[in-house]
Amino acid sequence: MKQNFTVTDMNSKLIKTFVPGDKIVAFFVIRKKELRVKKSDGTPYLALEFGDASGRISAAIWDQVAQYDSELQVGEIVKVRGTVFDYNNGLSFHVDRIRKVRPEDHIRTEMFLPVNPKNLETLENRFHELVDFVENPYLSKLLHSVFDEPDFWSNFRQAPGGKLWHHNRLGGLMEHSIGVSEICLNASDQYPLISKDLLLAGALLHDIGKVKSYVTQAGFIDYADDGRLLGHIVLGYNQTERSIDEIPDFPLELRKEILHLILSHHGKLEQGSPVVPMTIEAIVLYHADEMDSKADAFTRIMTGEIPAGKKWSNYVKLLNRFIYFGDKDI
Repeated sequence: MKQNFTVTDMNSKLIKTFVPGDKIVAFFVIRKKELRVKKSDGTPYLALEFGDASGRISAAIWDQVAQYDSELQVGEIVKVRGTVFDYNNGLSFHVDRIRKVRPEDHIRTEMFLPVNPKNLETLENRFHELVDFVENPYLSKLLHSVFDEPDFWSNFRQAPGGKLWHHNRLGGLMEHSIGVSEICLNASDQYPLISKDLLLAGALLHDIGKVKSYVTQAGFIDYADDGRLLGHIVLGYNQTERSIDEIPDFPLELRKEILHLILSHHGKLEQGSPVVPMTIEAIVLYHADEMDSKADAFTRIMTGEIPAGKKWSNYVKLLNRFIYFGDKDI
C-alpha cells in the first residue's frame, strides 16, 4: 500500500453522504484502531473507524498490517484514498492508500468535530434569559454562581451533550439544557403544583457534570477519565453541592430538592440514577430530559438516513427497534 500520494481535486463529500461505490479521497480522524485476525484463515488485519464532522465509518487495512499498527494512533488525522462498499447492513471503507496529515495540508483537529447547526450566540442569549427567569433568591444565586464563572461557562457553551446518541455536537449541552428547560416551563404552566423556579433550576443544572465528562481534543467526542469513572450525574451533584455550600443560609429543604433533581433525572436505577424521581418536579424533569434527548436522536437518524423512497431506518440497537419515516409527501 502506497503512503505518498497527492490529489489536487479533493473529494468534498462527508461521511453521512457516502453511498456504495463512492471513490473517496479525504481527510479523516482515526476514532478506533484494533489489530484483528480473519476468522476463516487467521489473516491479520487492522480494523479502523474513521470520522469527520458528519459521522463515522468502519475501515480495514490488509497490507503492511504490523507497520500501520505501529505507525497509526487513535486521534491522528490521516489522508485516505479508497472505496465505499456495503457491509453488514451498513457501509465500510476499503483503504487503498493512507498517510498521516502534513503541515502543508493545513488541516486542524477542530475541523472534524460535529458542528451545531444552530447559532451558538442565539442559544447563549436564550440560556441566560432562562437563568434570569428564576425568581427564588437562593436558586438564582446558585445558578449565577455556576454559570457566571468564566472558565466554566466557556467550557459549558462549547460542550457536547453526548458522545454519540443525542446532541453530540459542539454546543449540544447548552442546546439540550435549553430544550429541557422549555419543556419544563410548559409543564409548570399546565400543572400548578409544580414549583416553576425549582423545576427550571433543575433543568438548567441537570447535566452540568457533562462538562467534565467529555473531551474533544482528539477531533472526536470521547469520555474523559472522570466521565467514565464517575459519570456526569455524580460530577454534577458534586459541583452543585459545592456551589450551594458557598451560599449563606441556603434552605435545607431546597438543598435536598434541587440535589434530588440532579440525582434522579435519568429516572431509573438501571439507567444510571442512584435514586428514582420522588417529587413532581423530578418526574417532570426526567420525562422532559427523555423527550428532548430522544427527539434529537430520532431527528439525527431521520435526517441522516432518508434517501428517496426509504420508509424505515436501519435497526437502532439503543432503542431495540426500527424507526418509521413514513411518506414525507403527506
